[in-house]
Amino acid sequence: GAAAQIETYADPKRRDPAVTATTLLPLGRLSALLNTALLLDGVDQGHWNLDENINTYLNHLQVVNPFATALTLRHLLLENDGFPEFYQGHLLENPKRVPSLEQLLNYGLKPLVKEPGSIASPGSWGAVLAAYLLDVQDAKIPADKRMRQRWGLASLKTGGSPTGGLQ
Repeated sequence: GAAAQIETYADPKRRDPAVTATTLLPLGRLSALLNTALLLDGVDQGHWNLDENINTYLNHLQVVNPFATALTLRHLLLENDGFPEFYQGHLLENPKRVPSLEQLLNYGLKPLVKEPGSIASPGSWGAVLAAYLLDVQDAKIPADKRMRQRWGLASLKTGGSPTGGLQ
């Protein structure tokens, strides 16, 4: 079949485009997929083990886990880590000052409330912690730069929100 073209406008009367070449779009769940791929590359390269206690890899913080089951990278990637639900709203008090992942984790990371592997917890602190592992591995190469290098995403830029954006 023929390709369809759909036009959307922020202001249809003035025909202002809703999305332009400079519009930042939230990465949302795409960032989780890209981070997962980068982390699995790190597993393949021997940087991490999927089933090792996550605290082994953390520099300046440790996850409080009152349960017998160790929290692992596998739990983080499968989103069954046991962290309480993550609430993003408090991050955007000043969108020009988005904290680093380490600052965010030091500020708000709570102890596990469920045993790792016992319950699905999508969108929790586990996703933030998984992204932090990329920073811990090599702080000199930001995750967005790794994504550009790995997949040739020349137009990938992050900023303005903790979830980043595609530009």
